[in-house]
Amino acid sequence: MENTATIRGRNYSFGYLPPTEALGLELTIAQVIGGPLFKALAAGGSEEQDGAIALSALAVNLNPERLISNMNLVFKYVQCEGKRITSIDETFSGGRHGDVWEVFIYGLRYNFHELFPESLSTFFRERMKKAGSNLSIPPISTGT
Repeated sequence: MENTATIRGRNYSFGYLPPTEALGLELTIAQVIGGPLFKALAAGGSEEQDGAIALSALAVNLNPERLISNMNLVFKYVQCEGKRITSIDETFSGGRHGDVWEVFIYGLRYNFHELFPESLSTFFRERMKKAGSNLSIPPISTGT
């Protein structure tokens, strides 16, 4: 599985969360997106709909403090241009707010690809393109 991505011209490398940290975050993510995404999959929705539901559930069901806490947890194992991300504000300042979501979603998919369909990344890329963002986030190969 590829652990690097170029996102809007910057190189990121992703590491795995240790099991003790991953289990807590995985449970949180499953609780937040699991129900809505399972219902959508059972209803036979399109990949775009599945991605929209997962992203919406993530954004709506986590309060800002918990979302930022989860982002910081994922970012502990991410490097931007060879330097570990220690501060969201420092790494993503200067109009790079959209990058925060892209890097976070890529980090989640890298660690929990079984919870995040490729459609989530596809949906996010398409929505950001419509908003005028130039994305270069590649899909993650799960080796299956």
